[in-house]
Amino acid sequence: YFNVFNNELSGTIPSEIGNLVMLNKFYIHHNHFDGNIPTDLFEISELIHLYLNNNDFHGEIPTSIDNLQNLERLRIQNNEFSGLLPEEICYLNLDWEDASSFNVSNNNLCSPYPNCIDGLQGEQDTSNCGNVQMDLSPNILFEYGIKEAYPNPFNPSIDIKFELPIKVKVEILISDILGRR
Repeated sequence: YFNVFNNELSGTIPSEIGNLVMLNKFYIHHNHFDGNIPTDLFEISELIHLYLNNNDFHGEIPTSIDNLQNLERLRIQNNEFSGLLPEEICYLNLDWEDASSFNVSNNNLCSPYPNCIDGLQGEQDTSNCGNVQMDLSPNILFEYGIKEAYPNPFNPSIDIKFELPIKVKVEILISDILGRR
């Protein structure tokens, strides 16, 4: 355990925090810590609780958050985190709808929000979100594929399988031979 919550502590978290490889609970909530979260914190694979809430942290949540595969609780509400929440957050096995297990409210996080938390992000100050841009690298090839329907034709039910290169919301519209949905 690293327990220093409910104090008047301030400053930044040193990057050496990543050296605490066996750390499983990190509680520094209700202080005055600021700055960015060191990415080394997301290398502590044994972490099951991460409470950074009610501080003055800012910057973006690193994509390396998905390294925390044992995480059961993530509380980062009431800070000044900004930018987009990375889709990698969805790789965590959290109870998204339980506010004691997951809370990112009252930050400056911009939409679009990852599918796993869309609607669960709480209140966000999005006044600076007009400046946020998604970096879609030109060397990423976006392809999709629809497999041949099985069994086909003339069956009362049919399986349609498809593949997408990234996790996105999909709307599938099926029409009959007359074009009716």
